[in-house]
This record gives sequence, structure tokens and C-alpha cells, in this order.
Amino acid sequence: KTITLPTNTVTVTGSGIDPDGTISGYQWTKLTGPATYTIATPTQAQTAINNLVQGVYTFELRVTDNQGATGKDTVQVTVNAANQSPTANAGSD
Repeated sequence: KTITLPTNTVTVTGSGIDPDGTISGYQWTKLTGPATYTIATPTQAQTAINNLVQGVYTFELRVTDNQGATGKDTVQVTVNAANQSPTANAGSD
């Protein structure tokens, strides 16, 4: 996912499938990236991640089944700097 400031929130949606049981829990965590972020509901399959700053983040979703086994996957979020207008100079009059 890629966003550009001033947008500093992204929604991530994960899921889990257990062929021999049921998914009993979800856990989102940040693996890499700037220190500034907030995971709104880290124990839900879908959550907003707020207060992001420019940089590249990696977030991991870990799912746990009813027998305690886990699976995990990652998502990368890139936050680009705000696009500022260029300055034009047409030369001397």
C-alpha cells in the first residue's frame, strides 16, 4: 500500500484460514519502519494504522488457530512526502 502525506492513515485487511479448525486470534505488529505509528485495533483482522510519517513500514499479521498453531504474513506500507509545488523561473524580462 502507498499513501502520500498529508494522508497519514491506511487501512489493512488480513484474514486467516485453518483447514482443520478455526482462527481464534489476530495480531498486527510493526516489524520495520519509522517509530511513529499507531495500530488502532491490533487484534482484529482489519485495522487502521494511524499517525504514519514518511518512510517504508513493514507490518506483520499473525493468526492463531483454536489449537495454538500460528501463521503469519507481512504487508508493506510506503508513505511518500507531501507533493509540494515546483517553482518556475521564466528568466529575465
